[in-house]
Order: sequence, then structure tokens, then C-alpha cells
Amino acid sequence: MNGIQAVIAVNEGKSVQYYDYEDNAWLSFDKKTGFRLGCLLGEPNHHGHIAKFRITPSFILINGIKVPAPLQEEPSSPINYWWFNPQKPNGIATGKWLDDHEDHAIFENIGIYLEESDVAQVRDAYRSNMRDLVND
Repeated sequence: MNGIQAVIAVNEGKSVQYYDYEDNAWLSFDKKTGFRLGCLLGEPNHHGHIAKFRITPSFILINGIKVPAPLQEEPSSPINYWWFNPQKPNGIATGKWLDDHEDHAIFENIGIYLEESDVAQVRDAYRSNMRDLVND
């Protein structure tokens, strides 16, 4: 999500985060967070980084393992996304949201993520659970 989308999401009452490159962490973003207009429009900051924003992730449990929840709302623009696919060697598939039948099927039946690292946690929890089932 870009800076303008982040501001709109905050105005809609959604919880938003921005990535702080100095702390290597996602921090809360709200109306009081100080960002230059240029940074919100995608210009690099004084360190050369482009601001990254996201809806604060919610979490689900997979057999007791806390993992990020998939997106709760369908994307409104063409963006890259990832989903868990056990048929892939690394367990992760990627696509671009084109608002077509396949995108809707994946969103509704599997769940999509905007960060590959989030779906990697889902994959790892699934694999851990499968190992536990085999070892019982």
C-alpha cells in the first residue's frame, strides 16, 4: 500500500503500520505520525528509502501456532500477492491481483497475503503440524 492509501485507510478507521528501516520494525501509523508529503507520495526519504505501509496484520492460530491472518478485504488495485500452496516445492505461490475468477477463488478459499514472509509463517506452521501428525 502506498502513502495515500495508508492515509485513506487511517481515515476509514483502519489500523495501519509503516516500516521503520532504522529499527527494522513495523510501527503504528496515524494522523499524528510525521511524514513529509513527498514520502507519502512515494519519494525516497533522506536515507534513500521508499516508505512502506500496510494494514496492521491480524493473527490466526494453526494448531496453537500464531500466524498472520490472510487479507480480510479483496485488493482494489493490481498488486502482487502470495498464498500457501503445498503443491509448490517451497509451499508458496505468487500472483498478481487482476480481479478475475482465479484471484477471487484463491482469496475466498485459501487466503492471500501481501508479504511473502507472512505466508511463509503459515507454510511453516502447516509443515510443523504435518510433522507432528506423522510422528504421533
